[in-house]
Amino acid sequence: MQICIRFALILTLWAGFPGICPLIWARIVRIDITSRQSPTFDGRVFGPVGAYEKLRGRAYGEIDPNHPQNALITDIVLAPRNARGMVEYAMDIYIMKPVRLGSGNHKLFLEVNNRGGKLFGGLNNSRGGNDPTTAADAGEGFLMNRGYTLVWNGWDISAAPVNNNLTITVPVATNPDGTPITGPSYEYIVFDNQGVQSYTLAYPAASLDKARAALTVRNRLNDTPVTIPPDGWEYVNERSIRLLPAGTPFRQSAIYEFTYTAKDPLVAGLGLAATRDFVSFLRYATADDFGNPNPLAGDVQYTFSYTLSQPGRYLNDFQTLGFNGDEQGRRVIDGMENWLGGSS
Repeated sequence: MQICIRFALILTLWAGFPGICPLIWARIVRIDITSRQSPTFDGRVFGPVGAYEKLRGRAYGEIDPNHPQNALITDIVLAPRNARGMVEYAMDIYIMKPVRLGSGNHKLFLEVNNRGGKLFGGLNNSRGGNDPTTAADAGEGFLMNRGYTLVWNGWDISAAPVNNNLTITVPVATNPDGTPITGPSYEYIVFDNQGVQSYTLAYPAASLDKARAALTVRNRLNDTPVTIPPDGWEYVNERSIRLLPAGTPFRQSAIYEFTYTAKDPLVAGLGLAATRDFVSFLRYATADDFGNPNPLAGDVQYTFSYTLSQPGRYLNDFQTLGFNGDEQGRRVIDGMENWLGGSS
């Protein structure tokens, strides 16, 4: 298991005890809308709901690492803190809403993105895409015709900042004395395409000494892994490995497994708090700490989420570990649809 992507299996029912809450809540402290396209979908009108507009931007949040609800996040006590003692994060946000917000159905549709990508197109019988813009991108407009406000936020630290993916920025955990944290890491490597000559590691290697790492390969899951000798692979740098001699591709569909000592774990569990606090902000807040208005202020009456494949596991953890209530005990998501949740 890769370091720092696990969560302590503790559920603390803190929200049920009024009067013992901290004065500073975890929250979105700033929301920056960096672009607004109004109307979007080439001005297409969706029945009585009317036209839609698209807002893109960045949200900045902070959480109290000492609050019992946040204590489940692995390594949160080792994350750097700001002057208020809070741990900070930042994430991409994306909102599509009726231009006349009051003409919508006052329901928020949160798609928990899959590795940064939007997969909601099937609901609209459309190609969807990561930046839906044209009338064709709306397809049959199932969601828009019914007046839903559609929102997305970055949560997955592994989402690459390409192709309009939604990303999140979280801090690196360090030892109390400031030295790097190291620990065992495991990579399961399978390429369905041919000709791939290098692999990017999830975390940087703490050492480039190949004696402290091992690479194996097998054709099928039931086969016995075969160790690739040290002269059969090398580190390109601390974040990448390749086979030797240089130019040798990884075998298509073969199963490679790489174990090594990694460093600089990211506080990945902040992705759970980020979704919690973003939806809570949209549902309950009027403005952020700097006076920037909540673009959905006073409108959201119900919230629903939708996932396809991998993020279904994320939402299971989100619910099971208690993140579906904000720190003031208010419900975050009213209904969850985990469609075709991937197994692992």
